[in-house]
Amino acid sequence: MALINCPECEREASNKAASCPYCGYPFSKVKIEPKEEIEPPRDFRTAPVREAAPKTRRSGKTLIFLSVAFFIIASWLLFQGIDKKDNYYSSERYSSLDENAYVVGDAYNYIINGTYFAGYCAISGAAYILSGICCVGGLIIKAGSETRWR
Repeated sequence: MALINCPECEREASNKAASCPYCGYPFSKVKIEPKEEIEPPRDFRTAPVREAAPKTRRSGKTLIFLSVAFFIIASWLLFQGIDKKDNYYSSERYSSLDENAYVVGDAYNYIINGTYFAGYCAISGAAYILSGICCVGGLIIKAGSETRWR
């Protein structure tokens, strides 16, 4: 079924109708050409492949840069945690010489420093995971922009 425009009211109607359903104008008087059919969408497998925009390549480089930044931050955080755990000194006389010592008593400081170490390691591990995700995502985007998908 094709749609045609009624010459009287300019509304669309079927080309098989004897008259316009809106104004009653008889279609048998005038030969009206049907409108052009809208072309159905093409199958995505046969559609032409467009080149990737430069923005895609730029986003791949950005993700790789973020990956390196997260890796550096994660390494620094891990070093800070190890420093809290291993570099411990509690002076009996002078508190200005204390390093990573917060209260009197080695057991309490060990618990506090161990907690700091666990926290730094958890945050460092999350940053390492983000680094890996950004690196893989950046490499996939960069490889996808250089390859034409068929």
